[in-house]
Amino acid sequence: MPDYYIAEDGTIHDREAEHRSRTQHTAAPAVADTTAEDTPEVSFARQFVYWLFALSASVFAAVCVFHEMQAAFTPPAHLDFLEDYVQQFVFEHAKALVIIITVFCIYLYGKTGAKKHRYNVLAYLCTVSVCCFAPPAAVFVLMAAPILMALALAVLVLGIVGLVKMAFG
Repeated sequence: MPDYYIAEDGTIHDREAEHRSRTQHTAAPAVADTTAEDTPEVSFARQFVYWLFALSASVFAAVCVFHEMQAAFTPPAHLDFLEDYVQQFVFEHAKALVIIITVFCIYLYGKTGAKKHRYNVLAYLCTVSVCCFAPPAAVFVLMAAPILMALALAVLVLGIVGLVKMAFG
């Protein structure tokens, strides 16, 4: 009758079979355990196709969203407030800013998420979703920028006026 035992890892072993195995075969050299996972190298062509797709899709999405939202960026005919001047500056550079922000978002995802997924189909799907959400978010930030900048300037001016009043009484 075989002599069975349970090893520390939970597997069942037969002492007699192991003894016969050790006497018949010479011991193999010990293989060093690697703690880091061995990740296969992704080919250059796969990376190139991904980046070509991601960057062209992000620029295309940014241009499409900008053209749809262009009416919201149209500055007023007369400029009488600081907010109007800021809005005109944003309007002049809005298309480039939307494209830059969208490409930057795609770059951040590509360096982290797509690399982690080894540029597979899931990386493409996530890239498309980032391309869909990044340009409208950039447009929202650009539309809110004049108002936020005017508010920040007003707070700064009121703060300086308050400091002057405190200093000179």
